[in-house]
Amino acid sequence: MNPLFRDIGGLFSLMVLCCILFGTAFSYADGADRLEPVALQLAWKHQFQFAGYYAALHKGFYEQAGLDVTIIEGGEGHFAREAVLSGEAQYGVTGAELLLHRAEGDLFVVLGAIFQHSASILLTRADAGISHPQDLIGKRVMLLPQNKDADILAIFQNEGISLDLIRRMDQTYNLDDLIQGRTDAVSAYVTNEPWLLQQAGVEPGIIYPQTYGVDFYSDCLFTTEEEIQKHPERVKRFLGASLEGWNYAMAHPEEIIDLLIERYGVLKSREHLRYEAQTMESLIFPKLVEMGHMNPGRWRHIANTFAGLGELPENFSLEGFLYDPNPQPDIRKLKFALYILLFGVILTSGLILLFMKMNRRLKKEVEEREISEKSLRESENRLRTIFEASQAGIILVDPGKRITFANQGTAHMLRCSMEALIGSAYSEHLHPDQREIGILNMERLIAGDIKAVSVERHFIRSDGTDFWGFLSGRRHEDEAGNLISLVGIIADITERKKLETELRQAHKMESIGTLTGGVAHDFNNILGIIIGNTELALDDTQAENPAHVYLEEIKTAGLRAAGIVRQLLNFSRKTEQKLKPVSAAEVLEEGIRLLRSTIPTTIEIRSTISDTEAVIMGDAIGIHQTLLNICTNALQEMEENGGVLEIGLETVNLDKAAVKRYPDLAPGDYAKITICDTGPGIRPDIIERIFDPYFTTKPVGKGTGMGLAVVHGIVKNHGGEITVSSPPGKGAVFSIFFPVVVKEAEKEPSAPAEIPWGGESILFVDDEPSITELVGKMLERLGYRVQTRENPQEALELFQNAPDRFDLVITDMTMPHMTGIQLYERLKAIREDIPVIICTGHSPLIDEKKAGELGIGALIIKPVVMREMARTIRSVLDRG
Repeated sequence: MNPLFRDIGGLFSLMVLCCILFGTAFSYADGADRLEPVALQLAWKHQFQFAGYYAALHKGFYEQAGLDVTIIEGGEGHFAREAVLSGEAQYGVTGAELLLHRAEGDLFVVLGAIFQHSASILLTRADAGISHPQDLIGKRVMLLPQNKDADILAIFQNEGISLDLIRRMDQTYNLDDLIQGRTDAVSAYVTNEPWLLQQAGVEPGIIYPQTYGVDFYSDCLFTTEEEIQKHPERVKRFLGASLEGWNYAMAHPEEIIDLLIERYGVLKSREHLRYEAQTMESLIFPKLVEMGHMNPGRWRHIANTFAGLGELPENFSLEGFLYDPNPQPDIRKLKFALYILLFGVILTSGLILLFMKMNRRLKKEVEEREISEKSLRESENRLRTIFEASQAGIILVDPGKRITFANQGTAHMLRCSMEALIGSAYSEHLHPDQREIGILNMERLIAGDIKAVSVERHFIRSDGTDFWGFLSGRRHEDEAGNLISLVGIIADITERKKLETELRQAHKMESIGTLTGGVAHDFNNILGIIIGNTELALDDTQAENPAHVYLEEIKTAGLRAAGIVRQLLNFSRKTEQKLKPVSAAEVLEEGIRLLRSTIPTTIEIRSTISDTEAVIMGDAIGIHQTLLNICTNALQEMEENGGVLEIGLETVNLDKAAVKRYPDLAPGDYAKITICDTGPGIRPDIIERIFDPYFTTKPVGKGTGMGLAVVHGIVKNHGGEITVSSPPGKGAVFSIFFPVVVKEAEKEPSAPAEIPWGGESILFVDDEPSITELVGKMLERLGYRVQTRENPQEALELFQNAPDRFDLVITDMTMPHMTGIQLYERLKAIREDIPVIICTGHSPLIDEKKAGELGIGALIIKPVVMREMARTIRSVLDRG
């Protein structure tokens, strides 16, 4: 083209661009002072579940974004899908079933997932014996209409249970249907209905979708494609203000609870709203996950789950479903506009040329060429600067699968020189575990079977290390559709993958905690029966009787078992561990004595305690458990050929340089416990996983995979660190660091020679007949007059008939129809000065702090020991 044409065309393009920019600026200025009215349809009635939107509205985040937002309450028959489709609202909140609506032709777009895990559950009565989906075959199950309970339906599909095998009922939204037995299970929210059930005195049974491989997003914020096309900036502002509101709400729950009660007239109690807020923490993970985060791969998994249910076609496309705040421009429209612009430039240039003087043409052409070349150089420099400044890797791959272009970001990621990178095969940089699938996808792109791909890829660097990247690749074609090259953009997502791993670990810990908490109550009841009857037998047996020694051993073993239960609860964070100053040497020596009684003669124990003065904040039982778990593993590895087990203690000082190896430790003095064995050692490919819950290399019956996980939890609860090394063929070396404190070690108080007695009248309540009979005998031997009841309602009636007859009431915490706290409150309503002691094997509803706040005389943790019970009873009675 003639350079003169190019110059005139450039001037014309600049004029058009300026007009567009000025027009946009004036349009924006004209509407900047006006708030745009929009509406948000909630999925249900006003409650803490939607806290972020209230915060965005009342803290002014929406107003700062130029929006006048109306929040519409949901309810029975009033759902977000219908409201957004009808235009009543521009935005809505719903679950992962949004995918199904899109498949049905509703062009919804998900903007963000507030709940990283679904709050949906199947709720039953714990006393109904329903703990697994298989238990619901032939039972009545109350569900939302159609597929609105998608993740619940997926449970049955994953478990191979046809919906024809259950008696499906329409949701009535009335929890009394479950309480009164009109249904066997209802779909519910873990943030709401379990609390209501507990308040009604019914222990809830919960079936979590996550337990059966169904882990959907929930409470997703969505809009329509039409809203995004017509108001793209408004969508960005609404999403940003909403997420800002969510971050504020999760950081200030009490303020939002006040707002719900005072401004929205929510009838829930403050305790109920707090329960909802606390439960949401484990669904949103506000401190770990960016608010509203969505993983395309996880949406693909959800779509595949729906496909398995027959609700979606196989490989249903997610294109257009996931919101992209910065969509790529339509290249075809841009080309068309450029053609029109080029035609106008040519026409205008031709008209101008008619009036040009021939004697000035040559001079103008030279000037235009110089200007054009300068502009081209500047444009190329700008483009190269952008490419090189990008932290993402950008590559071009030719049809022969070799890299023809790469920016410095790619070279930095792969840790290789640009010379080595250009011309290399793309597949060389893929990790072997993904090389085959990577080459297959590339061949499909080259063949044109697919136009683009967005996947997570495992890469390997030139130095042998690896990293995870998110690869977005597409075909670069000429106008005829022929392939020019493949364009790929790689973002390093190693940290994100690490965070996902930590989240999975958190899920494992949560499952352990749920299991431990459920077992602890019943197990402590059983231990209470064993220890209590042993104490009665000891009381009836003379000290010189040989059976007396055996009974003492049974009692000691029972108390150690109770200590192990406590450590499991500490490990799973189901109870608070109490640490006190203890002598590291004394605790370690006591643990070694326990260990010596259990090892075979083929194994030698050597102990070296260099420092006998070190004091740490610790729990003796926990440290004993740590020692026993590690040493038990070592003994099992050496049991065939024998060996040596070395245990050492010394005080070490870790300075700033030294603690870089231990990220969770601060500089200072530490008591270092070292445990070495001469066994075969730990294989390098598994050494990083030995502290994971459930991980074990032992055959069935030899181990559960919990021993070292418990050790890791105990050490972390002590503010310490544990490391392991295993030189090939030289056994394993465990090093444990506990912070040293400048305090006197506390001595265990010696038990008083005499057990305190009494003669008062006591009412004892427990739903376990064996415990009721046992404790009744204990109290009678202590001199008290005792009345026992196995039903809390019967105990209440007995007390009501003669409230002055009793001097003290002792009640279990967890009982059918009425908890210990509820019985306490009713007893106080009859006689305000009656002292009450609550016993519990384990309950999330009561601890010493809450018992003190409620005015309960004392809290006894099962298993019950006669001496401790006698001292506690005497203390409560003597306080008056």
